[in-house]
Amino acid sequence: MHCGRALSFLWSMVLLPIGVAYGEGYPTYKDGVLTVPSVNAADQVGKYQDLVFNYTAQDTWQLSSFKSLGTTIDGSAIALTQIYKIDVIKTEAFPVQVFLRVSGAYDPCNDGKFGQINQRLVSNRFDIAITSNYTIPSPPPPVPVGCLPGMLNFIKTIPLAVYGLSAGTYSYNVNGTTGTFTLTADNKYPGDVDGVFGLPLAATQNR
Repeated sequence: MHCGRALSFLWSMVLLPIGVAYGEGYPTYKDGVLTVPSVNAADQVGKYQDLVFNYTAQDTWQLSSFKSLGTTIDGSAIALTQIYKIDVIKTEAFPVQVFLRVSGAYDPCNDGKFGQINQRLVSNRFDIAITSNYTIPSPPPPVPVGCLPGMLNFIKTIPLAVYGLSAGTYSYNVNGTTGTFTLTADNKYPGDVDGVFGLPLAATQNR
């Protein structure tokens, strides 16, 4: 019974304008606990991360913990990484695949670790957020201790969800660094069928 309500609750979240982000795994449900890796806000992809909902005896869901980009909550903080360079890699074979090879860095202090990568497509623009996670002492020490100044570099190759897109020019925004790429043809097999009411699949394939 709880599992059914969990699926219903999750489906309602997917239909919300903020939307569940694409790219960091799937929501999971176990023993009355629903975990959602990330949720978009209207102005920021992957704004909320690691959301945990508990099912209560009152037949409701209670948000027990989450992280928010740019905000310190219970000693945890999420920040956008620094971006140095982005290379667009586009395959020649059909259907075309497009990858962004991103070079960047993040601060290793305060137990800094590489975090999530989330993306969404808005009109013809791919919004991508690459984040890092931190643990902020409370209260913070007057001066940094136990950490040498410097940045940790990374290189990540990010596949873009381009299958099914129409021919045209698309843009990307990765942590504020922007660029474009072009699909010269519709990136979808002509035989794909979304749905033909009342006809068996074999009939649609022969049309």
